[in-house]
Amino acid sequence: MHKEAREGNYPPCTASERWEKQSTYAVMKKGRKSALRVLETEKDAFQWCADNGYLLEGNGVKPGFSIEFRQGESTRCEKYCSVRDFCRQYAEIIGANNG
Repeated sequence: MHKEAREGNYPPCTASERWEKQSTYAVMKKGRKSALRVLETEKDAFQWCADNGYLLEGNGVKPGFSIEFRQGESTRCEKYCSVRDFCRQYAEIIGANNG
């Protein structure tokens, strides 16, 4: 396995090994630091707003409220991995997040 890795053939890290956090959508209220609710999809965030009276008829949120996208991350890769500069998997992750 080590010989294969030296030749550049190594298995990708799992989401658990990368300490992966998924992207989310936060329902925010102006003047408040924390989210009212954090959901997995934009559709779920709009549905939650509709269910709680924060949605206008045109499907926009009421003034004073917003839905904020929060980009997911691979915390271990970004902050703790000593080989991230050479890792093809990490290059793909940051490429997907930036492009």
